[in-house]
Amino acid sequence: MKILYLTQILSPSIGGGELVFFNLAKGMLKLGHRVHIICHKKRNINSNSIEAPNFGIQEIERMGGIIHYVKPEEKNDGKTSSSRTIFAAFNFHIGYIINALRVANDLYRQGEIDIIHANMYTPVIPASLFGRLRRIPVVMTLHNPTIDTWKQWSLQKGVPKSSAFLGPLYEKMLLRLPVTVVHVVSRKVRDELRLINPNAKAVLIYNGIEIEEDFDTQSEIQYNKYVLYMGRLVAGKNLQTVILAFKKVNQLMPDAKLIVAGDGPLRQQWQELVDSNDLRNNIFFLGHVSNRKNKYELLTKTSAVVFPSTSEGFAMVPIEAFQMSKPLLISKIRPSDEIVDDNVDGFLLPPNDPDKWADKILFLLNNPKICKEMGSKGRLKVSETFNMTAVSNNMERLYETLISKGA
Repeated sequence: MKILYLTQILSPSIGGGELVFFNLAKGMLKLGHRVHIICHKKRNINSNSIEAPNFGIQEIERMGGIIHYVKPEEKNDGKTSSSRTIFAAFNFHIGYIINALRVANDLYRQGEIDIIHANMYTPVIPASLFGRLRRIPVVMTLHNPTIDTWKQWSLQKGVPKSSAFLGPLYEKMLLRLPVTVVHVVSRKVRDELRLINPNAKAVLIYNGIEIEEDFDTQSEIQYNKYVLYMGRLVAGKNLQTVILAFKKVNQLMPDAKLIVAGDGPLRQQWQELVDSNDLRNNIFFLGHVSNRKNKYELLTKTSAVVFPSTSEGFAMVPIEAFQMSKPLLISKIRPSDEIVDDNVDGFLLPPNDPDKWADKILFLLNNPKICKEMGSKGRLKVSETFNMTAVSNNMERLYETLISKGA
């Protein structure tokens, strides 16, 4: 099979949606398929804290993947995904659309495209146009419809206020583009898609993660006196709930820590919240952590991972935590119940109740044996359900079915 992936950013560390496509490309290469990827080349701006432009990319190329870089270059700051700031970078996205169409046409003439798979937002536009023109099946991955969250997003520094009005219109337009199949990553996403576009054909395939084989992480697992947050510091991630929870945690366990690995436009605001509550000795902001070894070292040493988001489709961080045998403290929202079994491999908590978050953080920090037991159950779940081998096999079957039927 000859597969063309369209994603603006190809990276194993910038965000969940980007990691999904990175893993899909690797999975298809392992199955012996020919893979082309159209993406922006990243421009490194801080070699001390941000991944090098070729981080992870060389791995794809060594496996035989063919990466087509298109202009303009992506400023690699590890913060907001360019897909959510389309109105602030109109020329950037138009450049991707035009150049992606040009590259796709060259590949088509060479007989190099059997199927197209596009990430949500800008990549869907050239994918749907070209697929319809050339009668090639097109798959679009929908990570999380955000129709109702654009107003909150527009309140962030650097995001145009017009996004509150234009964002929902733009997203609804994208979700009505002519694609063959919409790949949804959870039942929650499937249900929300049906409300927006009842005619869309949706196929559910959960996100997956590779089980680490290059080093024995399980022999290094510890449960130290800290909990870990990993992710972007943007609207909807709700980190303030965990910060406020640490007022109570600090009173009862002064040496407890919250490590924040991530960056984004709300970092300063949340750091100020830490300062105003006198939690500087308990909560530490590391910035964006892209180095895989450093990331997994944080995961292997933490007692638990906190994930307080108020809107998600199917985040990668929870299954990364399970992979490292760590229990999850996660907001009780859909689709958390598709990932976590409450009181088994983690806890489902009210997203805006700092006291309940504090109680469970204290409980886990005081009970490393329970952390180990719950984390082991999460690890088993990844091995059985959320592993990349199963995801790749399911996606391969979908591609084969679509190709056999034609566009």
